[in-house]
Amino acid sequence: MSPNAAEASTTALANVPCEICKEPIPDAHAVHAGDHSLHRDCFLCHHCLLPFPEDSFIAFDGGLYCEQDYALLYGERCARCADLITGRCVNAMDAKWHPEHFTCDVCGKVLSGGNFTKRKGMPHCRGCFPIEPSALQMEECGRCKQPIDVDEPTLTLADGIKYHARHFTCTLCKTMLTQNCKGQGGKLYCAGCFEQLGLRICVACHRPIGGRVITALGKQYHPEHFVCTKCERPFQGSRYWEYQEKPYCELHYNEMIGAMCGYCYEPVEGAVVTALNRKWCCRHFMCVVCNSPLLSESKSRYFEWDLKPMCGGCFDGLPLNERKQLHSFISLQKKCQQAIAAAAAKRLTKARKAEAKR
Repeated sequence: MSPNAAEASTTALANVPCEICKEPIPDAHAVHAGDHSLHRDCFLCHHCLLPFPEDSFIAFDGGLYCEQDYALLYGERCARCADLITGRCVNAMDAKWHPEHFTCDVCGKVLSGGNFTKRKGMPHCRGCFPIEPSALQMEECGRCKQPIDVDEPTLTLADGIKYHARHFTCTLCKTMLTQNCKGQGGKLYCAGCFEQLGLRICVACHRPIGGRVITALGKQYHPEHFVCTKCERPFQGSRYWEYQEKPYCELHYNEMIGAMCGYCYEPVEGAVVTALNRKWCCRHFMCVVCNSPLLSESKSRYFEWDLKPMCGGCFDGLPLNERKQLHSFISLQKKCQQAIAAAAAKRLTKARKAEAKR
């Protein structure tokens, strides 16, 4: 795209706002740049924010750019080296190339003006195209052991073996297979036939279990794969905790069910205190200011302060405006909770009525 030149103007433009700062343009110091009217001080490159050399600019996509930044942001780049193309270029294979970089991907011969063939998205000369597959050591099909052409559909199993698309059938029932098929002994099976082979499958890695197995939660695991769902650490001894049909260590099980103390952030020990939508160890349910226990009769009144409990005595010692704000927040919180509960009940009733009509 060729650059344009801006024109200075002394025409009165008091009613025309500058497109950059939106302020009125005075009688002088105005610049016309294509369809743009700007203050002289606002006539800058949209990218580097510097004045245009000799007022030469390029207008693109609603912006004004200097030649250097336009080339950097929107200029053509070579498909091989990814550098900007500033001079001659070769248009081929839906891409642009430096003439010296449009070369055979095997022997490096310059192909500008000559015949070439596309393979794997790169150009090849006529001499290298027939021998290129062997030069690149094409992969073998896991069943027929014949080379797999780069453009041919393949199926790759979890063990990394590739197969021709024409072999995508179950060894037993001959049905078409998908990426969920299983492999055993160099043969492919659909999920149903694979289960009939009597092999135990690890629920974590989905591979056959050949040796020792751990059975838990009605599933089977490799010993090294039976770990906490959250931290992925092996269970100490044989103890684990179940949550939503998944195994967890004690720490992360309590975290999942919300049984972590709001003070020490450890699993709650002994009796549990439920307050402020959290759980607390009995000895840790205390005022955040004076550390007085809140389970005694003298300290039974408490308020929420930064998600922690504050006894009534410390609350009464707060400035009046702080207490008013806290009371307003508590009132608003209760209204929100009631509104959420009412909306949930309404949706549940509506769902039940719809189910009854079926």
